[in-house]
This record gives sequence, C-alpha cells and structure tokens, in this order.
Amino acid sequence: MRAKLFVASMLFCLTAQPTWADGAPAPVPVDAKALADLSSRQRAALTAAVGTPRCAADAQCKAQAVGHRACGGPESYIVYSTLNAKPAQVQKLAEEHTATRKLQTEASGMMSTCVMLMEPAVRCNAQTRLCEAVKDDTMAR
Repeated sequence: MRAKLFVASMLFCLTAQPTWADGAPAPVPVDAKALADLSSRQRAALTAAVGTPRCAADAQCKAQAVGHRACGGPESYIVYSTLNAKPAQVQKLAEEHTATRKLQTEASGMMSTCVMLMEPAVRCNAQTRLCEAVKDDTMAR
C-alpha cells in the first residue's frame, strides 16, 4: 500500500504544473534549439505533403493557415491542391507546426506585427496548371 502511495505521489510531482505563490502557472524551461529543429522538420513535412500543387480546376486549390504570430493568427498560408495532397493530412501537419511555433513565440517573448493576415483567394493558373494565391492589389491603389 505504501509503495502504491509513494509511486502515485511521485507521478503527481512529476506531472504537476509548477506554479507561482499566487497560483499562476510558472514558466517551464524550453529548449529553444529543440523547438526550432522540430519546427523546421514539421515545415519540411508539410511542404513535402503539399508537393507541387497541380490542378485542373479552381475547386482543387486550397489555402491552409500555417505558423503563429505573437499577436495571434497565422504567419502565412500554404497553397495546395486536393488533386495531389490530402486535405486532412495538410491540416494536421499545419496544426502541429502552428502549435510548435506558438510555443516558440511564447517561450522567447517574441513580438510581431498585430496585423491580421487574411486567407488568400486561390485559383488554378490556366497556363501553368498550378494552384496559386491570387494577389490582391486593391491595397496598392
């Protein structure tokens, strides 16, 4: 019985979130290099999953939010084609990368612009037969 209580208390101590005296969660040390390496591997896996976004019609082209800005929202969008990429896989890989980038920004105290990046319109380029983001030049006028 004592052994079970000891093991249970040790597990609790190892898994309990450290807190400040006021009960707020204390920061947990983060290995910045390990996070950067993980982020790079995740981004490479996402890029590989997207591949060359070949298309025959606009409906095959999609945009997926990727990364995390310190003020919130995605860092960018990746354009892909449902013709050669699985949407569920692209979304899963993007979400994993985004979670890692969020940990990186929070751990580093990084700041960013607080401008919300809007999801781009996408289309199938009739000449190249590749999905592309449509450039919105209304802001340049």
